[in-house]
Amino acid sequence: MSIDPHPTPEAKLARFTEHTSGGHARWTGPRNGPAPRLRHSGRQWRILDLAFRVRWGREPVGPVRPGCGVPWCLAGEHLEDARDRKAFRAIGL
Repeated sequence: MSIDPHPTPEAKLARFTEHTSGGHARWTGPRNGPAPRLRHSGRQWRILDLAFRVRWGREPVGPVRPGCGVPWCLAGEHLEDARDRKAFRAIGL
């Protein structure tokens, strides 16, 4: 039996996140199809959802997307959920 060196999904996220120029971040870990996912303790996590939850301290409402326009970005500050996008539209952003 092997011991997981990353005891939490958040630790795995940090381990496989590479910060790039412009405040962006990219996933460098394993991929299962086009949308990166992380497996931990039998559960699959969407990377964008996990990064959003880590940064904003709440579960996302609807799909999470990078608001910066960089399709692969998972920097928490750049991530928006449906609630955020609705709020931004309401104030004209």
